[in-house]
Order: sequence, then C-alpha cells, then structure tokens
Amino acid sequence: MDILGSVATQRAPGEAVWLPDILGPELLSPLLTEMESVRTKVHRNYVPTQKKGGSVSYVTLREQAPQLLALYKHPALIHLLERITGERLMVCPEGVLSYTGKRFTVLIGLTDRSSSRLRCRMNTNTRGREPTELALATAPGMLVAFNGDKL
Repeated sequence: MDILGSVATQRAPGEAVWLPDILGPELLSPLLTEMESVRTKVHRNYVPTQKKGGSVSYVTLREQAPQLLALYKHPALIHLLERITGERLMVCPEGVLSYTGKRFTVLIGLTDRSSSRLRCRMNTNTRGREPTELALATAPGMLVAFNGDKL
C-alpha cells in the first residue's frame, strides 16, 4: 500500500492537516467493500449541534474488515502522521481508551453521501490569534488529521 506519494498537504498551523487524495481508487475499492460488510454493525452516536457519526468495534473490524484495520495500523500511514505531527505515535490498543497526553484524531473519507461538512474551530486557545472556523467535505480518499487538544 503506497500512501506516501506526492500529496498536497494543506494545513492550519498547529491545528489540522488535510490531504485531499491520500488513497486512490485502487486502495479505496477493497476498503469500501469491507465497510459495506460491517455497515449493520455501526454504533451510531448523536450530540445535538455538535456531531453525529458512528463507530464499529475493534473486534468486528478484526473479524470482518481486516483491510480497514490493516490501513489503521499500516507503518507508512503511521510514519506519515508522525511527520505531520512531529510526534512519535502509537496505535490505540483494543479496549478502553484513556487520554493522558497529546491526542490526535485521523479521519479518512471512504464515502460521502452527505451535504454536511466536518466543522472545527481553531485558535480558540491561541493567544494573539483570532479563532477561525474550518469546514471540510471529507471526500473519498481524503485524510484529515487534527490535534485533539487544540481543536
């Protein structure tokens, strides 16, 4: 899986990075197939005016979507994210999560059937900078990474 090709990085300094075409169609196709196979296993969540989304358990991914899980753990992806963040990163273990240090969130668009956008407020805790809002459509193949402590 070659995900380190020449990607055009767009960045909101210290806050978020988005890479429009990190996964091409040849990589997306098998991931979409696996995603469809676990669609009925999605646990939906909704926080009014904040977010709505869903997640699939690690166990389900391990058993029914091994390529999705392999992407999550892929050394090239982790290396790219380490270059972006300037930090040594660890894959979240299976089980309970406890945030005691820096935390980064990575989203990779697989399908986009929505007219909504990923919205984030940046610079809310940055002295001397005006808060700004970013709205992105997470198109298929797009990667968005952000610092959970600053966004």
